[in-house]
Parts: sequence; structure tokens; C-alpha cells
Amino acid sequence: MDGPQCKISWGLDVRGYCKRHVRQGLPRCEGITIKGKPCTITDLDSDGRCKYHPILRCLGTVHQTGLPGKPCKKRPKEGYAYCCAAHDPEKPWISPNKFVPEDVDLRSRYEGSVVQLYHRRDPYNDTSLATRANLELDHILEKQCYSHIVVLAELDKEDQDQIVDALRDEVVNNEKHNLCLTLKDTNQLKGAGVFGFLDDRTTGHLSYDFGGKPLKSFTAYLIEASSDNADARKARLSRETSGRICAEMGRSARNTRNWLADQGEISSFQRVAEQVQDLIVEMGLNTSTQAS
Repeated sequence: MDGPQCKISWGLDVRGYCKRHVRQGLPRCEGITIKGKPCTITDLDSDGRCKYHPILRCLGTVHQTGLPGKPCKKRPKEGYAYCCAAHDPEKPWISPNKFVPEDVDLRSRYEGSVVQLYHRRDPYNDTSLATRANLELDHILEKQCYSHIVVLAELDKEDQDQIVDALRDEVVNNEKHNLCLTLKDTNQLKGAGVFGFLDDRTTGHLSYDFGGKPLKSFTAYLIEASSDNADARKARLSRETSGRICAEMGRSARNTRNWLADQGEISSFQRVAEQVQDLIVEMGLNTSTQAS
């Protein structure tokens, strides 16, 4: 039926339609364009796709606080139905936000001590912290790294909750070992690079050589990282900056591993410590460094 366009934007199917409406006219390709928009071509193959878009969109759902989920419009990974592990309901997941204390402004609490620890310098860019503008407080070993290693330890619910609480209170937000100030663009690109590596590791898209070393290094993920933030879209991490990031992450990861190992012979802590060590090796964080 002709008429005004439907305004419903929630609970849509993979083609972007609500339960009350279906596509009008000839069937269109179910693929998505490079810009993430539905293809409009009607010359289709037997699978309902045109010759230009053999890849369907991710089957996952994008959730926003307080709103029903919307179908993801991103391309799925090769040989995988989803664009990332977070959209795969079969993959266990712990929200990185569980590693942040509630109702605590970390920057207000720790900025002064972090600035002194690094002698008023950005440890990633090796530049002076001349102004508070465009700076963010960063978790050196990212919260998503802690989520990743705890999931891989395959703990029961009680042990998992205990580990998450202990890491949050003693390690993740420790200003002496895991917090620093850096440029906003650097922080966001670092986060994107870490996400890319961990996500490929989770979904089986990280290939290895015969010796068990990733064929694509973590440094490559950092250098190739991009950001959805308008200010960071044109920015890229240099090889020198990526190297300093890896060195700082390695220092923090070793502190985490050693802290876990020092908790006695509690099997859950030891299993997570083993996962940290595996991550150190695969990400190439073996080189030691001193905070400067």
C-alpha cells in the first residue's frame, strides 16, 4: 500500500522491516553496500543476492540502553555469520564495564598521581602533558583484555564473579600499574586495535604459523586501527607509538600475571594467570620497559 514511510525503527528484521510491513515491488538484493546501506539491485541470483554483494549483513543485533535492539548493518567476517564475537549468541562474554567501579570518577581520583608517575608525559606519544584538553585516562591493559582472559579461563559463575571483583578492586584500576593519560585519538585508536586483535582471536580469524605465532602481529592491528570518532578518523598510530603502547601493555600485563600468581594456589586465579601469559606471548608484549 502506498503512503508515508513507516517510522518504526526498532525490532526490525535483517532486511530492515518491522513486523507490519514487507518490501514493496520486486525483490531486492539482501546484501549491503560498502557504506553499510541495503543494496537496491533487483537482478538476483538463487540466493537472493546480486553479483556485487555476495556477503549478507551481520546476523547480530545492536543494542542501545533502554531501547529494543536493531539489526546490525555491518558485513560479517569471512566464513562467519557475525561481524564480531559480541554479536554471536554462542560466544560467552563479560562486559568490560564490570571491571570499573560504580559511582567513581577515576580521572578525578587518580589524575594527579598518574601525572606524577609519568613525570607529566604521555607514555605512548612521549610528549609533555602541556594541557588537560584532548586527554583521556586510559587503562593500559584494556578492560576488554581482562574480559577476554577471564572468559577464556572457563570458570564457573562463582569463581568468575570472584575474579572479576578482585581484578577490578586490586589491578585494573591501579594508578601505579594500569592507568595513564594520553591523547584522546591515541586512546581510541589503541582501543580499536586491541578490539580487532582480541575479536579475531575469539572468532578464529587469527591465523598462526607452525610455531604458534600469529601471522598478523598485534602491532599491525594497532597501525591499521581506525576510529568512528570524527576527530580520529584521519589519525593513525605510528610504528614508534605502537611500540611504546606494546611496551607499556607488556609491563602492565606482567604485573597482572604476577599479582594473580601471588594469590596462592587458588586454581581459578592460576588459570587466569595462564591466560594472561598466553596473551602476552601472542600479542608480542614480552619486552620489558620502565615507566618514564
